[in-house]
Amino acid sequence: MTIHLGKTIRVLRIERNMSQSQLAQAAGVVRSYISMIESGQRTNVGTETLHRLAAALGLSAGAILTSSGVAFSSAGSLELSPEVRRLAERIDALPPGAHERALALVDSVVRGVHASVEE
Repeated sequence: MTIHLGKTIRVLRIERNMSQSQLAQAAGVVRSYISMIESGQRTNVGTETLHRLAAALGLSAGAILTSSGVAFSSAGSLELSPEVRRLAERIDALPPGAHERALALVDSVVRGVHASVEE
């Protein structure tokens, strides 16, 4: 079962003993936005917001993306999908100033893929 971004953020937040309000304040967003992301009501998170959430959680945006591609095996252990691992490793290898552009490009590609699937 693949975890979506909202579930990943919730797990990471709870692991850090943070409330939704604390994460929201640290990331510069409102608590209801965090709630919507975690519940799956909001699935399109911008790259700037992703970076702020990652920083508030003490991670890189690449680490959040990698975590979002985690799958649980039947034994309960974590397994990263090879595709997501490769993508995150490539993004993390970029100079810090290039992360935002790379994530924007990934967002654009994902939107294009979703649009072509829906046609």
